[in-house]
Amino acid sequence: MPTVNNTRVLRSANRYIVLMALLERGQLTVEDIIRITQLSRPTVLQILKELMQEQLITKAGKHQTEVGRQPTLYTINNQSYFAMGIDIDLPEVHLAISNLLGNLVYSCSQEISSDIKAPVLANALVDLINRALAEVAIDKTSIIGLGLGIFTACDDDRDS
Repeated sequence: MPTVNNTRVLRSANRYIVLMALLERGQLTVEDIIRITQLSRPTVLQILKELMQEQLITKAGKHQTEVGRQPTLYTINNQSYFAMGIDIDLPEVHLAISNLLGNLVYSCSQEISSDIKAPVLANALVDLINRALAEVAIDKTSIIGLGLGIFTACDDDRDS
C-alpha cells in the first residue's frame, strides 16, 4: 500500500515541477522542460498530456529554429481556471478574481451594513460572487481556489 501512495506523491510532485517551470519561464518546448526539470522524456510527455486534457496548459505555437522540425511551445492556460479572493471588512466587501498567472481579471467593492446578520451576509456574498462571475463570463466551475479574509478586532485584555 505505501508504494501506491509514494507513486501518487511522486507523480504529483513531478506535475508541480513541470507547472512551476512553465509558470516561471512562460513558454517552453518539451526539450526545455526535460532540461529544466531533469525528468525523463516519457514522464514529461505524460504530464503534458494530462495537463492538456485538464486544460491547465495549452500549445502556444512553434519555437522558431533554423534547421529541423519546429518544436511545439507549451504555456499555462490563463483562461481555464481562476482564483477568487473576498475580503470582508465591514462596511465594505472587496472581491477579486485572478487567472492562473496571478493577473487580476476582475475586482469590485460593495458597501454592506456593519450590523448585518450572518445568513443575510452569506446571501449578499453569494449575490456578489454571481454578479462578478456573470460580468466576466466565468463559469463557477472554473474557480479552483477561494480565499476569504474577515477583519475582526481582538480583545487583548480578555482573561486567559
